[in-house]
Amino acid sequence: MTKDKKKLTNYAFNLLAKRSYSCFDMEKKMKIYIKRREMDENLVAEVIDKLIEHRYLDDEKYAANYVESRVRLKPRGIFLIKRELKMKGIKDNLVEKIISEMEISEDDMAKSLLDKKVTIWERLEPRKRKERAYRYLTSRGFKMETVYKAVNRCYYPSVK
Repeated sequence: MTKDKKKLTNYAFNLLAKRSYSCFDMEKKMKIYIKRREMDENLVAEVIDKLIEHRYLDDEKYAANYVESRVRLKPRGIFLIKRELKMKGIKDNLVEKIISEMEISEDDMAKSLLDKKVTIWERLEPRKRKERAYRYLTSRGFKMETVYKAVNRCYYPSVK
């Protein structure tokens, strides 16, 4: 193993020790690293192939963990989650597969997000409250159908 390849591999391990990366993100980071140090660009592909081979990089596992944490910690609509994963270089078919395998209830996520905001918006007039709720949920990637259901469930509990 050459000196540069060893440095690049160590850099990759240092990154992976902090958090997981998609192959695309790791490649971007490594290209920036080699550009600053004037290394051979072919090393990036070699190191990434080795990381994939030894399962340090796995886009499917990364995407599943990302979706799970997004749903649990920072709820977003499926549309926004898909877009974020595509921006991270995850292939469309893999994104669809992961999301279809997970049981994600957008309606419940949207309702729980609104429940947290209801007390903050109490002092507003009803029309303003609903407008804010619509904007809040649409900005988080929820479909309009889901937004309408959540707002109705939140402000009109007797209506389903």
